[in-house]
Amino acid sequence: MLEKLKIEKQKIKKTVNTKTLFWLSGISLPLIIIGALLINYLIYFPKTRNQSFDSTKQEYLIAFIIVLITLLIIIGYFILMLKVVKKIYMDREKNIFKITAIGFVGSFLDTIGVGSFAVATAGLKVGKVVKNDSLLPGTLNIGLGIPNLIAGTVFVAAINVSVLTLVLLVIAAIFGSFIGMNLVKRISAKHISLTMALVLTIVGILMILTQLDLLPSGNKTALTGWQFALAFVLFAIYGGLQAFGIGLYAPALATIALLGMDIKVAFPIMTLASGSAFPIAAYSYYKNNKYQPKTGFGLMLGGSLGVVLAFLTVFVGIEVGLNVKPDVFTSYLKWLAIIVVFYVAVMLLLSYLKIRKKPDVNKIMTRSKIFLLENYDKWNQTLVKHLDDYLVSFYSKKQFYNDLINNTLGKEDRKKWK
Repeated sequence: MLEKLKIEKQKIKKTVNTKTLFWLSGISLPLIIIGALLINYLIYFPKTRNQSFDSTKQEYLIAFIIVLITLLIIIGYFILMLKVVKKIYMDREKNIFKITAIGFVGSFLDTIGVGSFAVATAGLKVGKVVKNDSLLPGTLNIGLGIPNLIAGTVFVAAINVSVLTLVLLVIAAIFGSFIGMNLVKRISAKHISLTMALVLTIVGILMILTQLDLLPSGNKTALTGWQFALAFVLFAIYGGLQAFGIGLYAPALATIALLGMDIKVAFPIMTLASGSAFPIAAYSYYKNNKYQPKTGFGLMLGGSLGVVLAFLTVFVGIEVGLNVKPDVFTSYLKWLAIIVVFYVAVMLLLSYLKIRKKPDVNKIMTRSKIFLLENYDKWNQTLVKHLDDYLVSFYSKKQFYNDLINNTLGKEDRKKWK
């Protein structure tokens, strides 16, 4: 078994060079983040707000500090990803480009408000990259954390939103992620599949309502009173669901619309809340080896590039360059994403039904233990009786042969025999 594992590890090492991935990510990620922030502050910010960045204004300065804090979190997250690379031999998927493409598409759509979890889950299931549903939440949380944090830094710097509302909703999502992370450990793979299927169905319905403009929307940039309290509780729930592999974007977008906030304000709130909630759950999955290392790393590489290109294409290119609101362009993609959400929900439900048909090993073991305990005394008595009979027979035969030797052989011969 050990030799087979060593051979398998050598095969995978030949297909994926760990050092190449290390240097590729180490060089590309800083360039991607710096480039996105420069374009944001030099082009997008002045064009959308009709003024340049002014560090003397309190709201701008606080937003910039949040960006710096988020960058520090990204650095910490990246250190975790480098540890993930070292375990890459545990992942049997050989096609890193396929995984990167899934991450790219998922995070590209994520940046325009579609949500990456459903799209990435669909890609991983259709591509047969993750066959064990219990590894899905961990793989998604580890792989899509950095792309979400990059999106958070971009939108916090670009879009006007109440700092207090933003920070407290982010804290709610982090708190929820911590609770969700502890619950995931106690839930089996089939229940994870069922939970994801049901919640994705609800998310899909909310997305349809948003698309049909059936959810009310306003132009507020901050929440107060009971509306803020409700949003705090809901974002805590969304953060917990994210630990299960359920995307935060769709329910967060619906909540912000229902509470009368400007839809555009949803972008910095949901991206930063989602990104900040990732590290706690990701570290827990890493520690327990409940993820696919190469898959997670590929999602991170493709996702980071997808976030930046989506921002440059949709928000900078279409909105600023062509002076066209990106709503029409993104509307079609969101309808496509709704189809994907329901498709993934059906797949996970079928997966749950398939697992349910299999015998429950834990129940079988429990029943076996109960049966053994109930029959212990009876079996013990039977065993003792058999041992007694065996020992009596043994000593009887021993005595017989001793008598035979003593009667047949002389004294000297007996000494030699013994």
